[in-house]
Amino acid sequence: MARVIELFDSIWGVGIESATKFYQMGFRTLDDLRKNTHILTEWQKIGLKYHEEFEQRIPRDDVTAIVEIVKAKINELSDLKDVYEAVCCGSYRR
Repeated sequence: MARVIELFDSIWGVGIESATKFYQMGFRTLDDLRKNTHILTEWQKIGLKYHEEFEQRIPRDDVTAIVEIVKAKINELSDLKDVYEAVCCGSYRR
């Protein structure tokens, strides 16, 4: 049971409560949910559609390049550079 709920919880837009509800409704796989998208919210449908893509890790070099682009854009906006700071979070920081 816990593994199935954890699987559903890994879908963007699905939390523990929804994952548990899906399990209680008899769903056990992502394909079960794909066959019953009428029960999903629009956000959950997007999360399910792109689940495999969202689970892929972005190469560190790509993340570094994106962070530098965002920081440069913030610095271009002179009114904002003293107000906002771009900080890359998540596993990138570890």
